[in-house]
Amino acid sequence: MSDEQLAPVTGANFSDAQFAMLIAALTQNKSGFDRETLTEILTEAQKNSAGAMQKALHPENDAHPGKSAFAYPEGDVSHPRPALPYEMWWNGFPIHRAVETHHWSELELLVALKPGVYQVIRKDGALATVTVRATKDPAGKISRMDIEFPVTREERHYIAPMFVWLWQMSHPELSPRLSFMKAMQRYLEIQMLEDGTAVAG
Repeated sequence: MSDEQLAPVTGANFSDAQFAMLIAALTQNKSGFDRETLTEILTEAQKNSAGAMQKALHPENDAHPGKSAFAYPEGDVSHPRPALPYEMWWNGFPIHRAVETHHWSELELLVALKPGVYQVIRKDGALATVTVRATKDPAGKISRMDIEFPVTREERHYIAPMFVWLWQMSHPELSPRLSFMKAMQRYLEIQMLEDGTAVAG
């Protein structure tokens, strides 16, 4: 199941108060976040939006060779995760050397990522600039993609999950705040689908 196959978030209009509540929940615990609290905030936001997010159906989750926390529900054997077409570096970390530790949803977004300069939202609500640079071989084909953003040791816990920033970069037509809220909805929706739960609506 790809990101495009998940129930779409249509007509969402998030208020300043809902955005502030989300940021407060994200910054309350530097080591992670309270999924129940975030779900409540985002669910209330979707109820108040023009179009409520449809409940996604939980697929059959039978045991299958190659199944892991990062694989598609069908497992890597039946439904292999996307292969990166070239070297990809996340602020100096070689993603292409550790593909097995990345979720299928992250890999789908990485494969579709295009060079450019993007504005994203950190977990504390501040704007961050992410630069995506492509290196080409003599034939003019991309051989390496560098995803770079400034961050200090003290600020590293404000970095949003990779999926959230990648989703924001894949939707540059949206404002950073709106794309951040929608990305968090997608992020939680995918986790709940795999946990066997559903987004309340």
